[in-house]
Amino acid sequence: MKGCTNITCAAYHKRIQFKKTDDFCSKCGQPLSYVCKKCHTPVDGASIKYCLSCAEEMAAKREMMKEKAVKAGKVAMQVGEVAIKVAPVVVPAVASLPVVKKIAPKIQKALPVIEKAAPVIQKVIKK
Repeated sequence: MKGCTNITCAAYHKRIQFKKTDDFCSKCGQPLSYVCKKCHTPVDGASIKYCLSCAEEMAAKREMMKEKAVKAGKVAMQVGEVAIKVAPVVVPAVASLPVVKKIAPKIQKALPVIEKAAPVIQKVIKK
């Protein structure tokens, strides 16, 4: 994306995006250059969307999200294992409660999604 790099220009402060065909800022008349999509610092070429610092920051966030997903998957698997062990004892007593009867249809609808997600979670945990 192109942007104005003139610090005194309103287009710079508002981070106005210009078309690739535009060569000069419509506010101040300075030549436009390719800028980072996130922080608006100049970058080399049209093919680069983000500067190095923004790209590294986004990669770090992506890795952190993956780690959190793996941890959540592990916890979900542990909860599932406990539920499988406890279910034969608890289910007959709990199944008769009115609240459980009300929630049971929603749980039945969610089971196919859980069954599809379980193998994916197991693959992520093994990595």
